[in-house]
Amino acid sequence: MDIRSFRRQTKPEWVSPGPDYGDVEILCRPLGFDYIDEQAKLLRVAARKAGGEDRISSADRAALNVEAMIKTGLVDVRGLVDNGNPVTFAQFCDLLRQPEFGELANLAMAACGAAGRVRQDDMEEAAGNSGGASAST
Repeated sequence: MDIRSFRRQTKPEWVSPGPDYGDVEILCRPLGFDYIDEQAKLLRVAARKAGGEDRISSADRAALNVEAMIKTGLVDVRGLVDNGNPVTFAQFCDLLRQPEFGELANLAMAACGAAGRVRQDDMEEAAGNSGGASAST
């Protein structure tokens, strides 16, 4: 395996979750240290309110993970509609916060996980599109 397949870019990129989701694409960043820091900050606040970290419910933990993802990873969405009307980024974020849209939140988390990865097939395609080195005379 080529070591470059582990390299991650940090600039936002459009990620398609796959053919099962039609034209939906999410503009996102990989979840890194900013996400972990935001998650920890939200966890501390929740622990103070709950009277200790062990008293934070699983639902509240899931909600703070979504908030941290929205703040640090998500930038925009396209191709998602509600009854034929395009869903705005603000609407998308509101949907992610609703427990009944957990699958959508999982999809967004997976998109952030895929963002920034330099894939071997992408590198090979780019190499195939570049001209070969010329022989020196």
